[in-house]
Amino acid sequence: MTLTARKTKTLTGKSKKPKREKNPIAIAIGKRMRKARQEAHLTINDINEQRPDWSASRLRNYEQGFSLAGPEEVNYIANITRHSCCWIMFGKGPISAQTRTVQAIRHQNMVYLVNLARADNRFTFRNFLHQIQLTEQQITNHIEDPARNIGKRLGRRLENYFTKPKLWLDEQHIESDGLSTSYPPDLQALMAIHSELSPPERLLLLDMAKALQQYSSQ
Repeated sequence: MTLTARKTKTLTGKSKKPKREKNPIAIAIGKRMRKARQEAHLTINDINEQRPDWSASRLRNYEQGFSLAGPEEVNYIANITRHSCCWIMFGKGPISAQTRTVQAIRHQNMVYLVNLARADNRFTFRNFLHQIQLTEQQITNHIEDPARNIGKRLGRRLENYFTKPKLWLDEQHIESDGLSTSYPPDLQALMAIHSELSPPERLLLLDMAKALQQYSSQ
């Protein structure tokens, strides 16, 4: 018997199977695949029936993080569950492929603010949790589950901690959009300005842009 084989022996003398290791990226993608499937009210069997070319355990291994789903598999799950392929693969952008709900916007902004709090050297993250009245586990649950309700009270506590105006959490902001890095820098700057203006000021900015467009076309 080899040394490796002896190491896998239990006290009863029976061989012990080596523990399967999980890839952190596979775990993250798998969790989002499972979330998309559950929100679409589909079971693993439902999807297996539509994909007879997949083994019975294939989707389960993806969702549990034992196997890393590729772009083709992610795209299939996104289409059948009507969820965003980008969100399932990277955790960026809205969870729904069709619409960006207030909940999706709140979640994206909350992720942004939590990351700011973790990087803030002036206060401990524990102080942040105390101010918004959540535990570390509750924050983790919110980050990992875009559908977990972010109520108005929690929204106001987050806004107050960062001295943001009321209802800031309910609006799209360029700095909290993970996809905005693909935009040209000048467009990012313009969108950042727009996101911080009041509704009347935004209309004024739009009028100024239209006037500039007419002037440049002459």
